[in-house]
Formats: sequence, C-alpha cells, structure tokens
Amino acid sequence: MEKQQHIDFTPFLIAMVVFCGCGSCLFGQAATGGVNGTVTDPAKASIPGATVILKNRGTNIDNTALTNASGVFTFINVQPGQYTLTVRDPGFKNAEVPEFTVGVNQTVTEDLSLSIGGVNESVVVQGQAELVQMSSTELGSVISQHAVQQLPLNGRNFTQLLTLTPGATPVSTSQSASIGTNDGNTVALPNSSYSNPSIHGQWNRSSIYYLDGVINTDFRTTTYTLLPEIDLVQEFKVQSHNDKAEYGGVTGGIINVVSRSGSNEFHGSAFEFVRNDFFNARDSFTEGKRNSPFPFRQNQFGATFSGPIFKNKTFVSGGYDGWRYTKPIGTLLRVPTPQEISGDFSNSIIARSIYDPTTTRQDPNNPNALLRDPFMNNIIPASRISPLTQGFIKTYFPPVNYSDPTYNAIVSDPQINNDNGWQIKIDHQLNGNNSGWFRYSSMNTTQVTPSSNVQGSQFEMKAQNIGAGILHIFSPSLILDVRGGFASRPFTIISYHTAGLAPLTQLGFAGIDQFQAGNIGLQTPWASNAGSALSAGVGAPQPRGNPVWSLSPNLSWIRGNHNFKTGFQWIDVNRLQISPGLTYNFQDDPTASPQLMGKSGASLASALLGLPSNYTGTQAKASTIDFDIAIWGVYAQDEWKISPNITVTTGLRFDHVNHVDVHSLMNNGPNMLTGNWEIGATTNPPPCN
Repeated sequence: MEKQQHIDFTPFLIAMVVFCGCGSCLFGQAATGGVNGTVTDPAKASIPGATVILKNRGTNIDNTALTNASGVFTFINVQPGQYTLTVRDPGFKNAEVPEFTVGVNQTVTEDLSLSIGGVNESVVVQGQAELVQMSSTELGSVISQHAVQQLPLNGRNFTQLLTLTPGATPVSTSQSASIGTNDGNTVALPNSSYSNPSIHGQWNRSSIYYLDGVINTDFRTTTYTLLPEIDLVQEFKVQSHNDKAEYGGVTGGIINVVSRSGSNEFHGSAFEFVRNDFFNARDSFTEGKRNSPFPFRQNQFGATFSGPIFKNKTFVSGGYDGWRYTKPIGTLLRVPTPQEISGDFSNSIIARSIYDPTTTRQDPNNPNALLRDPFMNNIIPASRISPLTQGFIKTYFPPVNYSDPTYNAIVSDPQINNDNGWQIKIDHQLNGNNSGWFRYSSMNTTQVTPSSNVQGSQFEMKAQNIGAGILHIFSPSLILDVRGGFASRPFTIISYHTAGLAPLTQLGFAGIDQFQAGNIGLQTPWASNAGSALSAGVGAPQPRGNPVWSLSPNLSWIRGNHNFKTGFQWIDVNRLQISPGLTYNFQDDPTASPQLMGKSGASLASALLGLPSNYTGTQAKASTIDFDIAIWGVYAQDEWKISPNITVTTGLRFDHVNHVDVHSLMNNGPNMLTGNWEIGATTNPPPCN
C-alpha cells in the first residue's frame, strides 16, 4: 500500500454580517416571501394596535397581525401569489391595498396612512411596483409566472430565462454540463436549449437549484435534478448576492423555483408542440445522397389541472409533461471489409504495408535498431489469424452498407428519446395556526443512441424530487417553518448489441461471466466521421446516482422592532456508481516496421493476430463507488428596525462539511477517512501470474 502524508480537512465558514438598508429585510432562504410596512395617522404619528389583514386572492385564506408600538406590522413565510391588504383601527377609515404580488424570496413594503373617519368607511390605496427593493440589500430578480409561461422556450426549459437576470452571463466558466445522457450531462429534450450561466462572475458549478425551497441540485453536475414542468411553475428567483446569516453553502447563484399551488377555482390546460421532417429542408452535408430529409419526429405534450379539494382549506395542483423524439443518427463509419477480416490488406483503405511481428530482430548494421519482414502481398496467412478476434470482428463489428470513397457504412437507425414527467402538489390549511404542503415530482427518461445499425447505448433515468413542509404559528410573534425533501436521478447506462453476450463465450473468451462485457477497439482509419475511433462489442449495465437528502427548520421571533431568526440546514449527498467492463485495444505498432512507425502497420491486422496493445477488465465489485458527505450549517440573526427607513441586521453563521463516509472499497484513490492514497482498495492485489 502506498501512503502519502495524512491530511485532515475540516472545512468551515463563519460569517458575521452587519449592514444598513431601507425598510425591513427578507426573511428566510425558503420558497416564500414577506409583507411589511408602517401604519401612521394624518400627522405621520405611528398607530399601535391597528389590525392588519393579508388575504390570499386565490385561496381566500387570510392572516392577521397587529401593529407594534412603532406602528410596524410584519408578515413572514408568505406563499408567492396575489394578495390584498386591509388595515382597521377605531376612529379611522379602513385602508385597503388592492391586489399586489408577493414573489419568492421577496419582501413587499406597504406603508399606509389612515384617515380620520368611521370604521364603515374605506379608502383604497393605489400602490405601484417598487423600482428598487426597499426591504432588502440582496441582489436578485424574480421571473414572474407570466414571463415563464409566455416567453418562447426551446424544449420548454426554464433555464433559458436565467439570462434575463442582471449579472447572469451565458458563458461557461467550468466543466460543461451540456445536454446528454451521462452523469456529467443535463437531461433535457435533445437539441433543445439549456443555460447554465455564471452568476456575477462566479464559477457556474457553484450555483444551486431549489424547488419549493427543497434542494433540486444534482451535485455531480451542479445542474437541476429534474426539469420542472413549465406550466406548473409559479415563478422563480435568481438570487446572486446576499448579506444575511441565513444564507450559506454556495458562492454562486441561488435559483429557487416555486411550483404552482391550487386555488378555490378549477383550472386546466393542455398543449402539444410538433416538429417533423415535413417542415425541414434536406441537409446537403449529412443527407446529400437522399432525395428528402431523414425521418424526424418531435412531439412535446402535456396537461395541467388545479383546484380545491375542500374550499378555503385543501388545494391540489398537478400535471403531466412528456416528449417523444426520433431522429436518425446519420453517422458515417469506416468498418472492416470481408476482405480485410480474412487477412487480405492488399486493397485496404489504409494503404500501408503490414509487418510480421514474429520476424522482429536486431539490425545487423545498427545494434540499436530493429527489423521486421512484411507479410507477402500484404496478406496474413490464415494459419496465423486468431479465431477469437476474427470471430469477434465478424460477429460484433457492423457490416458494410454504404458506398463512399472514405466511408463504407452509415448509421440509419434513429436515436430515440422519450420522457414522461409527473407532478402533484397538495396544500392544506389545518387551522389558523397550522398549515402544510406536500409535492411529488418525477421525470422518467429513456434514450437509445445507435453507434451502428447493430449496437449502441441505452440510457434509463428515473429522477424524482419529493418535498414537504409545515408552518406552525405558536403565536403571532413566534413562527416555525420546517421543510425537507429528497432529490435523486438514478440512471443506468447499457452498451447493447443485437448479438448479446453468448457469442463471446462460444468463441472462447474467458471471464465473460465475471465482467458481463466484451469490447474491441481499433485505430483510424476504422472510425466515424465524428472523429472517434471504431469499437464494437457489448457492455455491462452501469448504474449511477447521486441521491440528496435535505432538512431545514427555521424559527422566527418578532419582538418589538426586532425580528430574530435562527435555523439549521442539513444536507446529505451520496455518490453511487458501478462501472464494470472488459476492453481489448489494438494499435498499429505491433504490425508496423520499427523503421516506419506511424507510416506502416494496421490496428485491424494486429487484432487478427491477437496482439492487443492494452487490456482493461473491471469487475462490478471492484468498480463500486459508494460514499456520502454530510453538510450542515447553523445561524442566528437579528433584524432591528430602528426607524421606518433604517434597519440594522447582525448575524452569525457556521457551516461544516463532514469527512467523506466510504461505504465500500474504492478501486483506486484517496481514503478520505485516513488521508492516505490507496492502491487496490484497503489491501494490495495478489501477485499477477
């Protein structure tokens, strides 16, 4: 076992923030907002004890607060939506603020001046949208439901709207997380648009995604775990900078998506978007030998519903979103011809001499050089050909089906990508002091990508995000908000072949039962027009996943002009991966002249002689990666409203990243518990024989 110096990592962050701003500040890194303000009389004196009623226009559920000695009222944990505000006090006319919007992580300030009069009289206060957020110094932008649902989105992917926010730059500052089908990709409709911007110049892998205040981030790619259904998005906010202790754990942007809740009215919708080759022109580069475009089908469709289960009490919303995508690959290949597979390279496209490695000897005229004899007429004798590799190439490499000076095969089978996504959300008002919600979202995607007409890769993903929350009001000044959830997108990658595994065993390859795979790779010119070298075979299923658990309780206490808040956040990130496989790689060198390396020899000839340049075999158990990292943070803060225009916020936060907890042997790498670099897991492998 090889060891390096022990390194003990205990990452943490302590942050103390003191700042001054205008109005009261935003409460909580949850998927809620707030409303506050000051009530005064015509002489601008504060009115204590006035009754303030905040009513949700969709559900008719209202909350009531009393102004304090300074005439200040505060509503926290307000669900995003449309609201009205009414203020009542004996001796004054009622003041009413007509419908206004409360956004996610956004605090609305409504200062009201009451007029002297009877309680049966009312004055409507005409408000207007704030051009500058008066209640917080945080930088961020809310993308409204109207923008989300009305702006055109290629593939109905909300991330395209991220660049509408100031400070979001569509320039990748890190490893790309483009649309694809592995654990380093973002899963979305093929060839649609996706944005993973840098927020205020930060690394774009340092952003984090929330769905209803529950983590929706795949920490392998740092993109979303599943794609929210656009018609079920209430709104979302991109928060790019903050100065409060309740925030932590991320240096980039916070993208908080809020799903739509039901209301007292029933609503529904349905949609379908269609693209196919009927609307397309022929591509002269990839479809040059066709009279019409390749058959292409893309259908994206779905439906939503929302309404009351019990009016003014229990509400439901949900929907379905899916797509069907079919498009031929059209990749051109150079595959071994029957003549080449028989050992005859006299007319091979490689146009090189191949040499017999068994004739390798020292050059009598130069002791530092070697010589080899070429095969006569560039033909390998049948007696020298390995029946294992020749049988493999005949069975697993694609046949010739195309005529071209460079390429002799075309992938005419289509890429198929299908998705089915579901979501349901239930909100329930148990009584005046208790409410809760539950949401289940899923995204089930399958993709088949042919690499030839006989083989390819298959991707299966079953992503889900489960969230729930409760709100308990101990008193009008003491409120507990708890939310938590689970996010995961487990998937399996399978390299399939129409012949299956059975021919490998029949040909005499050993260890197939252990590796459940077998592949052979060649060098160019046996390759695709995409530039990748040609390989063929069948692979074992490779399951992977990154499940994340999260929990976040927050307690708010409003006392006088002070708003105290304390909370805790716990996140457990798992990494699961099994990657068995068996691959033989062949290169030109074994059949090249030592004097003409790079100008002679052929990898296919080396394969027919059974001379691999390297061999890699990994069993499922040896390739298993299974570990988790627990991350937690605590904070306490006080927002002190000194006057209607000045608020001072102080806070303290502590974040901690635990050591990695390894649940199985890692095949090669660092032991996070000891700080040692280990080879062969915890013990050295047995000697080779």
